[in-house]
Amino acid sequence: MSSSSSDIILITNLKNILSQLNFYFGLFIFIFGIVGNTLNILILSQRTLRSNSCVIIFLASSAAGIIAILSGLTSRVISGVTVDLSSTISWICKLRGFILYTSRAVTFWLIMLAAIDRWLLSCRDAHRRNMSSKSNSFRGIIIITVLSILIHSQLFYCFEANLVDTPLKCYTKNIECRLMNDLTFAIIVILLPLILILIFGWMTILNTRSTRNRVEPMTIINQPIKISTTKKRSKKTDQRLLIMLFVQVIFLALFTLPLALQKLYATFTLNIPKSTLQMTIEDFIYQIALICTYFATAMPFYINTLSGGYVFRKAMYTLKNSIIQIVISTAQNNTYPLGTVHSVGSGDLNVYDVVGDSETKTKNNVAMIVLYDIRGFNVTNTRLFCERLAYEYKIRVLMPDFFRDQPTANATWPRVEQDLLTVNTYLHSEGYTKIGLIGFCWGGLRAMKACGNGNNVSWTNTPFFTGISIHGSQLNVPDADVLQVPMLFIRAGNDPSFDSITAVLDQKLFGSRCEYKVYQNMTHGFVSAGANYSNPANVAAIDDVHQTLRTYLSKTVASTYPFGTVHSIAGSELKVYDVVGNNGATTNNNVAMIVLYDIRGFNVTNTRLFCERLAYEYKIRVLMPDFFRDQPTANATWPRVEQDLLTVNTYLQSQKYTKIGLIGFCWGGLRAMKACGNGNNVSWTNTPFFTGISIHGSGLNVPDADVLQVPMLFIRAGTDPSLDNITAVLNEKPFGSKCEYKVYENMAHGFVSAGANYSNPANVAAIDDVHHTLQKYLTKILAW
Repeated sequence: MSSSSSDIILITNLKNILSQLNFYFGLFIFIFGIVGNTLNILILSQRTLRSNSCVIIFLASSAAGIIAILSGLTSRVISGVTVDLSSTISWICKLRGFILYTSRAVTFWLIMLAAIDRWLLSCRDAHRRNMSSKSNSFRGIIIITVLSILIHSQLFYCFEANLVDTPLKCYTKNIECRLMNDLTFAIIVILLPLILILIFGWMTILNTRSTRNRVEPMTIINQPIKISTTKKRSKKTDQRLLIMLFVQVIFLALFTLPLALQKLYATFTLNIPKSTLQMTIEDFIYQIALICTYFATAMPFYINTLSGGYVFRKAMYTLKNSIIQIVISTAQNNTYPLGTVHSVGSGDLNVYDVVGDSETKTKNNVAMIVLYDIRGFNVTNTRLFCERLAYEYKIRVLMPDFFRDQPTANATWPRVEQDLLTVNTYLHSEGYTKIGLIGFCWGGLRAMKACGNGNNVSWTNTPFFTGISIHGSQLNVPDADVLQVPMLFIRAGNDPSFDSITAVLDQKLFGSRCEYKVYQNMTHGFVSAGANYSNPANVAAIDDVHQTLRTYLSKTVASTYPFGTVHSIAGSELKVYDVVGNNGATTNNNVAMIVLYDIRGFNVTNTRLFCERLAYEYKIRVLMPDFFRDQPTANATWPRVEQDLLTVNTYLQSQKYTKIGLIGFCWGGLRAMKACGNGNNVSWTNTPFFTGISIHGSGLNVPDADVLQVPMLFIRAGTDPSLDNITAVLNEKPFGSKCEYKVYENMAHGFVSAGANYSNPANVAAIDDVHHTLQKYLTKILAW
């Protein structure tokens, strides 16, 4: 075979290999680079990193790298499957060349700028160290971009399409242009930055060594030297960024120097005659070297992952969790109604407004105003909380934008107070009459302030029926001291204790209605901005918070009745919870009812709520004695219970109440039944009570039924024992026809008092029916 034929075969093979490399390796670098640089931008954009001046430069370099890859490799990849338009259309060729060379120069020069930034930061001179700043990084990025544009603007003249005998069809059109472009690329874009990087890198190393070796005289006064966590973290970040920079520089030199050397060789041998084979080989080398420069542009993310240590990998892990949370939040948002952003009042206050469903206004006309945390108005997790609450509890939820895209410090209390009044007025105009507050962190304290009448508020009586603080920040005793309505307090395990707040609120009339819940295994922010929806424990905690909220709100919405007072009966040690229905409760035949609580005792919110509702709706006096006196239940023997009932009865008669009845829950149901009879275990011949009511009474028995002297109403749950044997005995009594019995088959024991579940609509409906049944029964018995 002749040498000419061998040359032709080799030339053909080299061109085929090059075509395959351009397509497959180019496609690999294209995907590899776009994904890597995009991830780099997402990770370095995180708050913990982006305050660093070097990170700002890396961010800009990654953005320029994406542009370089898109403008340079797109045409190479598609040329393997279709026509490359930049090879045939002049203006596309010129534009592509300009964008490619400009962005690639910016990418490399910014790495040089990062090296200078690290040197400045390592200097002993404070003035030089201060020059390493975000503002100077931005200035440097702008200057480099402008210079690159000016230097490469000549490409609009020099580049041309449809050229022959050039490495690419879209290339510099004459010797002068080729000479200028090759030398510019080799010297200004590649060699000069690398030389400067080496110089400043070496000076950085020297400065670092000098700092480590420098020993300054110090007087130690037996006190530990403390370095703040922030400074330690910042120093660690700076060290890792320096390592990341040096590794990038090494790979940058490795992948860009071959093209720079090839460009210089091509320039210096421009006038030397070359054979077709030699030109093909040189073209092959040029193309391989060119592909390597794209690899240099694509690699920063992968280098950072390997060399960035804990700092970069932690940021990457945080990004992964954020993406998972967004995906989960988006999936959950498909379940809940999305809110709308609109303005209220004079128009400068925006709110995120979520309506639970078309029936929302029928749910007691309740609306909740959410006060967000320090992260502000546009946080996905906080909006998701609003959407879920509105949907599951079927209420209106509004979240005002208190910050208005301004610094947090501008949201002073007077402005927050005015915003709350603006939203409150708007909701009242929409027909909502019960408006409460929910605050996270920053908002938790403001919700507490707004539920009181301290010196810093403009109202005498708070316009809000309740407040909820979720991992509230800086909650304090003075604000607790002037609180006017019940509140629910929820905190994480690492939040401050509620003890001082609890001690103050326990002394208030509504103290028993305040509730407190701690999620020991959670950290601050776990419900709102800091919620981690990729963590099953966090998701379970959020579910429980919503359940707790709904239960609390249901009870509090239902408790718009007069608060009772705790006092002692004159001349005795017996305390009572005393509720007067209206103006002395004398309008309903001077009726009073004594409530005998269940085994849970005197301070149960649900049992007190029963007393308040009965007193308010039936307009009677209701007293609940503390039979247990904070002692074991066994100490409340029947003789002592009987004496307590007589004490209260005597007190009520002295208050002009002539018709006194009994209502007992569980433990109290049996005692109410005993007290309405004249068995051997009572001290009276005729019961002093006109009726008794047993609600899910425990231990009811035939002997006590046999000596009953007045009608009774018996209410039980489906899980409570049958009343058939009691009914059989009482049917034989003269008042047997006046006794009534009601069974709530779908309810469980305790559903009216301590075990009431106000977040369960069926339980709430059953409680409503119990009150209606009680009032009808009492009206009939009083008329008998």
